[in-house]
Amino acid sequence: MAIAFSPAADLVASSSRDRTVRLWRLDGTPHGRPWTGHSHSVVALAFSPGGDLVATGSGDGTVRLWRPDGSPHAVPLVRHQGYVHAVAFSPDGRTVASGGADRTVRLWHLDGRPAARPWHGHHSGVRSLAFHPDGHLLLSAGDDATLRSWELRSGPLLRPWQGHTGSVLALAVSLDGEWAATAGEDRTVRLWRLGSWRSWLKEGCDRLAWHPLLNEDTETTRAVRRIRADAPWLRGTEGSRP
Repeated sequence: MAIAFSPAADLVASSSRDRTVRLWRLDGTPHGRPWTGHSHSVVALAFSPGGDLVATGSGDGTVRLWRPDGSPHAVPLVRHQGYVHAVAFSPDGRTVASGGADRTVRLWHLDGRPAARPWHGHHSGVRSLAFHPDGHLLLSAGDDATLRSWELRSGPLLRPWQGHTGSVLALAVSLDGEWAATAGEDRTVRLWRLGSWRSWLKEGCDRLAWHPLLNEDTETTRAVRRIRADAPWLRGTEGSRP
């Protein structure tokens, strides 16, 4: 149901409908005892970047954090309604993201506390998650056939990306953060050019600056101008319509 290599590539973790998580050496022998605790199928798992934690998601609606010896790191993270289809660690290993059948994306501290309010946007279940390498963005894909981006401090960013005609079941981001790849029930694999969160913010500010409703001197237009003036990497865009 889910499988992943440890960051050191010396162990493989697997999860199953039997409600267990298991670690394996590369010669195929078990590494320790099976981990038990979930009360339903375990369908998602991820190693932390340092390899010192494993996150799992289950049909019991919980996210669990485990140490490599199989002992719990924190109390179960119980907020989802229904299956937790996806889990992911942030690049710095300090935050866990989860997505589930309840159409929400959630962020957690490693001690089990929610790190933000639930993010709503998907119209059906969330199937896959991936952090951008810069740690500022999280991407999600789901049964509503969309790919969505979220800024960790504020939530949804830009409009969803559409192209698939069925559930998007898998998602990966390139190491340089420039591309995302998705695979769906429509039997297609699609590539999406991401750029950076700064380029997205720049594009948004540029579009706002030229919007007909923002031609007047209002509080909103002054706020947009302040953002562009305060960020050096947004300057020099005046006079070039997107």
